[in-house]
Amino acid sequence: MSLSLSLCVCVCGGGITRQTTPRGRTDGLTRNIPLSLSLLLSLSGRQSQHNHPNPNQIMQSLTRASTLTRGVSKTSSVRGQSVVRRAKAGNWYPGGDSPAHLDGSLPGDYGFDPAGLGKSPGNLSRFREAEVLHGRWAMLGAVGCIVVEASGNGNWLQAPQWAIDGSDPSWLGQSFPFALPAVLGIQFVLMAGAEIKRNEESDPIKRIYPGGSFDPLGYAEKNGASGFEELKLKEIKNGRLAMFAMAGFYAQGLATGSGPLADLSAHLASPFGTNIATNGVSVPIY
Repeated sequence: MSLSLSLCVCVCGGGITRQTTPRGRTDGLTRNIPLSLSLLLSLSGRQSQHNHPNPNQIMQSLTRASTLTRGVSKTSSVRGQSVVRRAKAGNWYPGGDSPAHLDGSLPGDYGFDPAGLGKSPGNLSRFREAEVLHGRWAMLGAVGCIVVEASGNGNWLQAPQWAIDGSDPSWLGQSFPFALPAVLGIQFVLMAGAEIKRNEESDPIKRIYPGGSFDPLGYAEKNGASGFEELKLKEIKNGRLAMFAMAGFYAQGLATGSGPLADLSAHLASPFGTNIATNGVSVPIY
């Protein structure tokens, strides 16, 4: 009776006093034997007037209790472990690996190059330069499309109508002091001069971010190196968004013949009657 009760107390005492070390491992043996031994001796002493327990039986009980405690501790330690695989931060799709040539050094690099067009260092530099420049043009174009329509001078699709009709050019409803050939000549000179100046630059960074008169407010210098990197990231993100916007303006204009503000107003007035499925170009649902 005393031996069985002592064994039960050893196991129960091990469950009560099981603790976790700072490293996450359970030290069941060193924590449980002192309490188990003291309870065992106490209970055995109370029964000593009637039954004298065999010392060998006592040691066997302690060994069994320690073995059971180790098993519980090991099981608890294994169950407490968890394996979590996180997606690489900044990747364009979760769990994917970026190509080797996209190491995160470029602003807005999310590892997107499914066709491998940027494997060559020369191509990567050229594509990045083209992306930034197209993004800048798209930002100017998106703002221009909205401003022209918001000012009541028609939509952006109607903007070049003066050239088709042979009329004089205008700017926001105001007549322009030059004829069409003069406008084209001025644009050619300005664009060619800017491109020649940019191509003469050997520094790939300055080819995209020349600074100087192209940064009249001095944002690059005022914000420091870290601030400059943040500005480059914001520029490329807004440029990509503007390129998508211009593609949407163009597709929407072909489908409806209206500008973005007019189409937005029509959609808000009747969301289910005026949408992508009812514009006459997409396959109609009803």
